[in-house]
Amino acid sequence: MRQGGAYTKGLTYPYPFDFEDVIWGYPVQDIATAMQDLMDDTMPDAFEPLQDAFRAGYECHSPWPERYPGEVDMFRMGFVLKGANNKAFDGEEALHQHVLAVAPMVEAFFNTGQLRKL
Repeated sequence: MRQGGAYTKGLTYPYPFDFEDVIWGYPVQDIATAMQDLMDDTMPDAFEPLQDAFRAGYECHSPWPERYPGEVDMFRMGFVLKGANNKAFDGEEALHQHVLAVAPMVEAFFNTGQLRKL
């Protein structure tokens, strides 16, 4: 075992397997998880070009899996709301600060249909 996951054995070389985010779902959900992690880990001005590069690379191998424009961002918004739920366990002040921090991003999403780091 390693922190955050495990390695499978018996293969030519080990493959990481992350138990934290294992779910049964659709490719669009997997992309939403990756894009949300990317947004969380990058500066606001770096996110859009990296997201575009990811999509271009993906589309070299497979069709983009969204059934409608904005489906990835819709799933990503679910992660933002889940984050608020998680902060509620840290106490009222932590939740209050989290809501203040994400409120502009959530409002922009409802106005544009795009989830972007502000």
